[in-house]
Amino acid sequence: MINHGVVRSTIKPERMIIDEYSVWIHENINEIEVEDEIINDKGKTEKVKTTMYEFEMVQYTKEEYIALQYMLTLLEKV
Repeated sequence: MINHGVVRSTIKPERMIIDEYSVWIHENINEIEVEDEIINDKGKTEKVKTTMYEFEMVQYTKEEYIALQYMLTLLEKV
């Protein structure tokens, strides 16, 4: 398991993404507005607002995720 902590993206993440090797879990997804300063084509600085998503991201190997789900299933039976 790799806990990537709080990350930001301009694309709203899905709660779970499964790729060839990993299961990616995204939790506590919040839409935020970020203000940046850019230099326009006239050489002047201006402020631009961008909508982003801030969330917690954890990456599991598929084997780790299967084991985690198995353990959670066992705990539910207790």
